[in-house]
Amino acid sequence: MKISFSFENLFPAQTRAGRNMETLVRRFHERGHEVHVITTPVSRPQEPDGIHVFRLKETPGVKGHARSDGLMGKAISRYQKQNEIQVHFAEGVTPLSALTIKAAHRAGLKTIIRVLSDDHGIEHSLGGERKLTPSALKKRVATMLQNVDAAAASSKQCVELLSEIYDGEVRVIEKSVDLHLCNPERVQPEDMQTFREKFGLKDRPVIIYSRERIRGETLIEILPLVKALSETYPEVVLVVAGEIDGLAEVENAVKEQGLLNSVRLCGPLSQRDLYAACAVAEAYLAPMSSRASAGELLEAMALGAALVCFPPKAAAAPNLVKESGALVLAGESPESDAEAVAALLKDKERLAESQERGRKVAAHRDIGIAVSAVQGLCEEVLGLPHGETSSEEELPKETSTEVSEAPTEEVLESVRVDPPEELVEDLEEKGGEGFGSGVEEEVEDTSESSSRRRRRRSRHRLRHEASDELTALKPASQDGDEQAEIPGEAVAAPDASVEGEEQAKEAKKPAQPSEEELLEAANERFRELGPKLSLSDLLPFLRPPKNVFILSLASGTGQHRAGEALYEAFKSTDQNLRVKQFNIADFMEKKVSAEDIERIVGMDAQGASVATSSAETNEEPVEDAAEDLPGLESLFGAHLEKLILEKRPHEVILTHFLPLKAICDIKKANELKMLISVVVTDYDFNEPWLGEGVNQYLVPNDKVRFKMIRRGVDPKVVEVVGIPVHPRFESEVDRDKVRRALGVRPQAPVLLLRPGGLGSNDEVLEAINGMAGLGFPFTMLVLAGKNEALLKALKGLDLPKGTQVRGFGFVPNIHEMMSASDLMITRPVGHTVAEAFAAGLPMVLFRPRSGVEERAADWFVERGVALKARDSLDLEWIVSDLLRNHGRLLKQKREAAVGRGRPRKGAASLSVQKICRELH
Repeated sequence: MKISFSFENLFPAQTRAGRNMETLVRRFHERGHEVHVITTPVSRPQEPDGIHVFRLKETPGVKGHARSDGLMGKAISRYQKQNEIQVHFAEGVTPLSALTIKAAHRAGLKTIIRVLSDDHGIEHSLGGERKLTPSALKKRVATMLQNVDAAAASSKQCVELLSEIYDGEVRVIEKSVDLHLCNPERVQPEDMQTFREKFGLKDRPVIIYSRERIRGETLIEILPLVKALSETYPEVVLVVAGEIDGLAEVENAVKEQGLLNSVRLCGPLSQRDLYAACAVAEAYLAPMSSRASAGELLEAMALGAALVCFPPKAAAAPNLVKESGALVLAGESPESDAEAVAALLKDKERLAESQERGRKVAAHRDIGIAVSAVQGLCEEVLGLPHGETSSEEELPKETSTEVSEAPTEEVLESVRVDPPEELVEDLEEKGGEGFGSGVEEEVEDTSESSSRRRRRRSRHRLRHEASDELTALKPASQDGDEQAEIPGEAVAAPDASVEGEEQAKEAKKPAQPSEEELLEAANERFRELGPKLSLSDLLPFLRPPKNVFILSLASGTGQHRAGEALYEAFKSTDQNLRVKQFNIADFMEKKVSAEDIERIVGMDAQGASVATSSAETNEEPVEDAAEDLPGLESLFGAHLEKLILEKRPHEVILTHFLPLKAICDIKKANELKMLISVVVTDYDFNEPWLGEGVNQYLVPNDKVRFKMIRRGVDPKVVEVVGIPVHPRFESEVDRDKVRRALGVRPQAPVLLLRPGGLGSNDEVLEAINGMAGLGFPFTMLVLAGKNEALLKALKGLDLPKGTQVRGFGFVPNIHEMMSASDLMITRPVGHTVAEAFAAGLPMVLFRPRSGVEERAADWFVERGVALKARDSLDLEWIVSDLLRNHGRLLKQKREAAVGRGRPRKGAASLSVQKICRELH
């Protein structure tokens, strides 16, 4: 059987749905069928790590073509003779589905449409964020399908309408064949034992919560239930598997509630470990604020975990919950829910019954059953006896070609993209939009449009004159498809006479075109489709996805936030990349304590580190010598090397200097082709940022670049981009609205104090009291973070009338607090200063340490956006000078910072552009 799969959206490769899609396609190929895959290039624009169709080309015999939304129909039509049946996967039936199905029908293909979710009605698929009224919905559907005279209220009804339109040749796969297929690997007993030992579980009962990306708020909402359960059934432990957003806050909450013995935060697990975890677990938890996919629930149940849903309204897959007899918690109180869970775990007979019922439910959705069901339906639609394939003569299989720096002639031909004939007029009227152009409407065929199509086709044919000045045209292929002439390929025109054929054979063929000519010819083809589309738009998608690792340190100095800013910027790119961020503290040796890290980072701020002597920095010796600290080469053990060698990233991005030497050593020792990009987060040069084998330095200013070049770094690899900050710090904020939310008086000057690293609590309180005694009214916002003692002491301050001091712990809206403030008082260290600089907030840089910090403070003073205070008296003088005359000077400083003081916007996006340029 020659079958074509079209996917309206691709699923991220790391998800179960993505893996199942690949398995589904490969299983068909393994059964001897010829498989062709046509799909849109990526799953979603905001997810750069999408699975890509060309991964499937690693399997010989599987052909893959990526097409933009409006061009899938043409791809189906073009390859009509290579396939017999079309299976289209879509979430609901969208206008794109309609065009795809219509193109397949016109091409003579029997068509099956698989609606992935009956919950997604046609009104959702067509309406986007704005729901359409019935009349508008009817009009929009009629525009796409022209002869539809009734609006479909659901995906099922729309499939029925399409079936009627296309004479019953559109079929829907039975509901039991679900996209959320169950495809778990077998788990060996030794894997389960290893997992228990690795995370110290011993023989304790386990509840697992597994997501590929977990919101910290979700876990914090679950903790009261875990707390109550630990009191009711102390032996139970919750295993959390997945990458956690806001890990530090979650760890804090676990520690504060005394759940260190009841919760295991395992982080991202390999597929083998994840399956072992599910096999070990007695139950799988689907929590309140998370809608776990049916695939995750199925795989957990297949491996023997009972299903626990909390509460009913959050049940992710109601049919599965009902079929599996899951325990659905009432959600009235943590105590009552904990008693229900404990009762299930303690009742071994009831638990075994629930687990066995879950296994049976999962078995009915095994991927092998799904493949057989799809194959059976295909055979039924084609009218073939079960197990037989078409007797039609096989076409030669397309050879999978890996794209190199200069694409070959075959690759250029394979990526040729022609728009659907039905969309030509619309494309030309809209200026020839390329990828992502959205829904394209069909228009009537007229003689004038036919003429335009003929002219376009003639432009696609590249002619070469032979020596006898006769133009040799390539004949049409036997299957009726038009073929574009490649430069340098002369084919004799058909002639009835034998003499004409002999003359054509004797004609001298011109020389083969160069690679530059081939590229230009391909670019010309793409330019005819639209000015926004070029060959470079497709090149990233001709290769498997590339892995990019971001390594940063969550130490409180902000380099981790620089990594987060880069991660967010990568989401908005469309470069076929799989990006992950790691905290390097997780890969350090156990002997390296948190205090050691703080001391090393502190020494870096003074310009002398474990890798740099005071003589090299021309600074005074640091009091605490580095003799008792581990060297940079010994900070990281086998964990970091294992990560690099197992995952083989194409590029590693560093926002902290600590892992630089280890990464460079791993690259050199293993002769890796991995690229290393260093994002410097210091505003002045510091020796530890230099490393052997670094491919790219992205620095904050020209001063750092100049010093690096003077130290022997190649100027070509050092580029000034600024320090990456999250876009929210660069956006405008309604100051008055934020001030009202914070309870701040509208006209009072607002000072933002970041006391981290400014000294002991007594020294910080002394500085606050000194400013409060100046006699000027102001409001001070103190961000104390984890310093509970300081927060408590702030409440007991005896302040003069008109002065307000408010303390805060961890805050999610620091960008709003910066925008609402008039002045920030902080040390000149880390990413905090970069965020204030980007937000246009003037600063008093208090007590800068000698070395890098002091030089960075001088740089900001030169820019006119900061003042430097060496001690408390300096600070009091500067604040009094700024606040006198109703804060007139402070307002001037604020205006200067918002205007010329800001660095260039979009440093994160610019950094990502530079990195992607090196990758491709």
